[in-house]
Amino acid sequence: MATIQPSRRQTPVSLTYEEKKAICLWHGRDPSLPQRKLAERAAREFALTRAPAQGTISTILKDAKNILTTRVEDLKSKRLRAVTFPNVDKALANWVLLYQDRRVTVSGDLIRMKAQRLAAKSGVAPQEMLAFSNGWLDAFKARHNFKEFKLHGESGSVCTQDIPSKIASVRDVLKLYALQDIYNMDETGLFLKMCPDKTIAQRQKEG
Repeated sequence: MATIQPSRRQTPVSLTYEEKKAICLWHGRDPSLPQRKLAERAAREFALTRAPAQGTISTILKDAKNILTTRVEDLKSKRLRAVTFPNVDKALANWVLLYQDRRVTVSGDLIRMKAQRLAAKSGVAPQEMLAFSNGWLDAFKARHNFKEFKLHGESGSVCTQDIPSKIASVRDVLKLYALQDIYNMDETGLFLKMCPDKTIAQRQKEG
């Protein structure tokens, strides 16, 4: 029988608080169980399309104390009662995680726009469509542990060994343009349609 392997570079799997709690309990009963095995068991028992990534399991276990002390009543109020269209909610969370994995900036406006499109695509009638207000966005972020992170122009975790080759690559590109056509967009004052300075994700995005 083939084993289910955690996927790589695919849309991340969104788990409910109940599912995360179960994973923490499995680990508590057998701390020696590898995270890969926990992911495989989660895929089987929760009928997931694929196993959660190792990074997802690691994040859950690091937050085990908080997850295990959350009451069932709190889980229902945060996760179940507020969700009108659970399929849309889960698809939207997976979409945010996918773009987080690709290091793409995701703003609140972008999430609302995507939510509306997913709802329409899933057959939600116009008269039943949610407003996707700021309150809805806050609840969505809380359900999936999404937070706002400030974006930085330069990353503090740059690999210094890669710098010489990257500089040489940039210089090769610059040779194709006249000096008056070259701009440093990080320092310039051109703010037309400026990108958001914050992103919504479960972890800090590198610069």
